[in-house]
Amino acid sequence: MISRKFKSLFIILTIGLLVVGVAAWKFAVPSRAEAPHMERYLPATTLAFIQVHDLREQTLHIADSDAWKEFSKTNPSASSLFLMAANHTGLLDASYAIAVTGVNVNNGQPQPSFALIAEFSSDDTRRAFERRVLSLIQIQAMEYTSENGRLRQCSY
Repeated sequence: MISRKFKSLFIILTIGLLVVGVAAWKFAVPSRAEAPHMERYLPATTLAFIQVHDLREQTLHIADSDAWKEFSKTNPSASSLFLMAANHTGLLDASYAIAVTGVNVNNGQPQPSFALIAEFSSDDTRRAFERRVLSLIQIQAMEYTSENGRLRQCSY
C-alpha cells in the first residue's frame, strides 16, 4: 500500500515537472514580434498612414506567388538579384510607415505632404542600411514653383 506521504510527494513533483516543462516550451518556441506602434512618431495632425512590418516574411510570400514565379521565368537573374539586394541592404529588417501629414492648396491644386518613417530591428541593421543604401543615393525631389513656372531641384 502506498503511503499518504508518498502520494503527496508524487503529486507535488508531477505538478512541478509540468510547470517546468510548460515554461521551457514557452521559452523554446519563438514568438512572433508584435507590430511596432509607429503612429507615435507621427504628428497629431496626421490624416492617414500605412504601416508595413515583417518584410522578410512578406517577401517570402511574394516570392511564392504565381506572379513572382512568372516574373522569375522571364527574368531569373533580375528576381534573384532583387531578393539578394533587399536582404543585403537591410531593407527587410525594418518596419516602415508612410503618412499623409497634411494637404495644402496652392492655386486651386491640392499638394499633399508625406512622411516616411523606418524603424530598424537593431542598430547594426540601421547602420548597414545607412552605409549600403543612403550613402549610395541622394534623395532628390522636384518642386514646382508657381512664380516662374519652372521645376527646381531640391536635395534632402
